Amino acid sequence: MAAVKTPPNHAKLTGFSANNSADRYTESPLGGGLSGQDLAELTVLWSRVYGRTLTENEVLEIYRNVKHLAETLI
Repeated sequence: MAAVKTPPNHAKLTGFSANNSADRYTESPLGGGLSGQDLAELTVLWSRVYGRTLTENEVLEIYRNVKHLAETLI
């Protein structure tokens, strides 16, 4: 069976580099395209929703889960 070639812009298109799987998140801490300002805004938003201050890791997990849900629904 021939090896599957990964397009050079795979990470840009999907948010995952070729050696990552959806089950194991090993990208940069801010995730695909998420800036520090975006993370701060999401932290304020989700902290209000949860009624407590969320950690950066909790916000990143919510972000990834929502992103995966949106990709699945599209």
